[in-house]
Amino acid sequence: MTEDDQIPGAPQQFPPPPPPPPGQPPVPAQPYQPAYAPQPAPAQPAPLPVSPKKSRKGLVIGIILAVILVVGAAAFLYVKSQSDRKATVDEFMQEAESVFAGVTADLDDLDALWLEVDSANDGDYPATMTAFESSATPIVDGAIKDLEGLEDSLGDLPDSPLKEALSDTLEEMQLALEAMQRMIATVSGDAPFLQAVDDSSALAGEASKLLGDAIDKSNVDDYEGARADAKSATSRYRDALAKLEAVADTYPDRETEKLIAIMQLNLEQADAASKAIDYADKGNFSKYDEMVDRYVALNDEIDAAEFPAWIDDPTLLLADFQGAYDEFTAHADKGAEALTRAEERYDSGQY
Repeated sequence: MTEDDQIPGAPQQFPPPPPPPPGQPPVPAQPYQPAYAPQPAPAQPAPLPVSPKKSRKGLVIGIILAVILVVGAAAFLYVKSQSDRKATVDEFMQEAESVFAGVTADLDDLDALWLEVDSANDGDYPATMTAFESSATPIVDGAIKDLEGLEDSLGDLPDSPLKEALSDTLEEMQLALEAMQRMIATVSGDAPFLQAVDDSSALAGEASKLLGDAIDKSNVDDYEGARADAKSATSRYRDALAKLEAVADTYPDRETEKLIAIMQLNLEQADAASKAIDYADKGNFSKYDEMVDRYVALNDEIDAAEFPAWIDDPTLLLADFQGAYDEFTAHADKGAEALTRAEERYDSGQY
């Protein structure tokens, strides 16, 4: 191979070594060591020491303990909450049972008081209604105050079926008492009329008796005594008429004008009797006869006069009360039913 045939960049070939000197063994041929022999690759760095893996057992146990503590705390808080709730309900129910029992008794008393009015004789109505008003008013006022106090406490009670029944009880009892208040107000409003009628009737009764006495005395020629009785009778009829006129405009629906018309006839009759007595005392019998005829005619007019309907049926005076009384009894009954529901729900723990 010539110099020109060498591959560019190939390593140069060295000639073989010269032969050893005489008497020495030949030097063995050395392996070919190229001048550009690659150096050994640098050693890889030793891996960093790896920490030993920690056990997750402790972590798991910690999580379980934390969960147990949370659940336990929640359970404790729930139990405590339920205990507090029951204590609140128990305390309220002690108050509620006492109040509701008292109001129930009050409603029964009010009902009994009204039945006394309803069953009274017609002549006893004014006095009976006055007694009803004076007795019922403090009962109603006291019951309303008790329920208002209970209503404030009810607002602190947790929502539940029990609270709903208690609220219904409270509402129905309050409505019953409101109906009774309207009855009392009607009694109070009618009291002046009834009292006027009662007073007028009493005066007319006295006048009628005095007029009869006057006629009897006149028949035995006791004209002085007869004249005095007739005069007293006239005075009483006049007072009776004034009583009715004082309330006529206030109570137009009571047919007071009919009573006034009748009382005016009574007053005219007493006047005719007084004149008849005077004519008899003077011996003027023609005039006496005229007055007697007038007296008899007036008596016929009185008998034929139209009286208010409630004179024949005094219960009509109670018509204004009936609607309110029906409401009273209806709400009282509903209140009792709601109270029974509340007691059942309390006993069964529905709170």
